[in-house]
Amino acid sequence: MRRRGLIRDTAWPVWSVVRSAVDHVPADLREPFAYVLREGVTNVIRHSGATRCEVRLGDSSLEIHDNGRGSEAVPGNGLSGLEERLHAVNGTLQAGPLPQGGFRLRASRP
Repeated sequence: MRRRGLIRDTAWPVWSVVRSAVDHVPADLREPFAYVLREGVTNVIRHSGATRCEVRLGDSSLEIHDNGRGSEAVPGNGLSGLEERLHAVNGTLQAGPLPQGGFRLRASRP
């Protein structure tokens, strides 16, 4: 399912590719994924210069990518905190620029 929405008063769309509910996401991943979503979209708005952001939610993964500047991930409180939360549920965090431009943040658990 593809839905289009706007974040606050921004002039660019945020696309989400999610199921009709998050019921398929394991309960122990829901809270860490919520933190990843909040941090990831906040970083897109504040730092990327993007005109588009896409959020994809799977049963055991959450991915946020944009078409912004795509600079290297700088470890800081935000990403470090996300890594700690995901590590606690045997998950991983990947963050970095995409080859075609933009930036990707991906949380997952095998």
